[in-house]
Amino acid sequence: MNDPRLCVQKLINEAISDLLVDYRCESIDQESAEIALAKWIVRRFMPHTFRNGDTRRQLVVVMIVMKHHSKCNTSQKSRVEILFE
Repeated sequence: MNDPRLCVQKLINEAISDLLVDYRCESIDQESAEIALAKWIVRRFMPHTFRNGDTRRQLVVVMIVMKHHSKCNTSQKSRVEILFE
């Protein structure tokens, strides 16, 4: 017999993964548009960075969200906090 709680947990994990993939794609598209704009106005591209020094693209790391908080290092915990702000 399958435990229904495991099925629900699997669905939740898949939904979170899908959302993070979508967010990462949006981040890449936004950064590409910003790079194109910087080239068009002839200036150096400087990506937005968060308080931990990560850019939007670097911030979205799927695996850290799926880890139990006790198994995350300080940097990973910081990324998760910023991601969900």
